Amino acid sequence: MRCSDPLFGPQFAHGWVGALAFSAAMWRLKVRDKYIGWTEGARRANLDRVVCNSRLLILPSVHVANLASHVLSLVHGPADGGLDGALRV
Repeated sequence: MRCSDPLFGPQFAHGWVGALAFSAAMWRLKVRDKYIGWTEGARRANLDRVVCNSRLLILPSVHVANLASHVLSLVHGPADGGLDGALRV
């Protein structure tokens, strides 16, 4: 996906309620690698399985209790099925 591509995800009848953006994980992050328990070899072998949630936007006009938490819970965990599976699109 390029920056010029349209946003990905479901739309509601009244339009977009927010957006998520993901990016590649940082190549080296000492605290993360120590927390996970990665050796240098393990980091190299598994870094492509880690993504960064770069942005989460919910429009100010949207008033739904716990919406951000709910959205993040849907995309939390393994993304083996891609975002289509994670977001249930």
